[in-house]
Amino acid sequence: MIARAAVMKAATDGYHSCSPPPAPMRSTRPSTRSRSTTPATDFAPVALIASTPILLVARKDLPATTCRSSSPYAKAHQATMQYGSPGAGSTSHLGCALFNTSIKVEVTHVP
Repeated sequence: MIARAAVMKAATDGYHSCSPPPAPMRSTRPSTRSRSTTPATDFAPVALIASTPILLVARKDLPATTCRSSSPYAKAHQATMQYGSPGAGSTSHLGCALFNTSIKVEVTHVP
């Protein structure tokens, strides 16, 4: 947040930029009034400098061994399944949330 605030207040001379984590930068809203920036309105994307694949991994003994076979398994066990991520709004969290939505399940997120 400190770096974002510094970049936002810097002169628009092309010498200042930041490279924040992608998902939280665009998807989260300020949780307190003390935040000095609002990412969705204070910044604009300039260039894509990298892309990150998201892998779906599971225990070796899970019966679902492919993405296709994980869908019926998740539907049958969604009350007891969980998925982990580095935190709410992270790329991993949003990727898993999209996967859950696409297969119409509600698996518990554990940040």
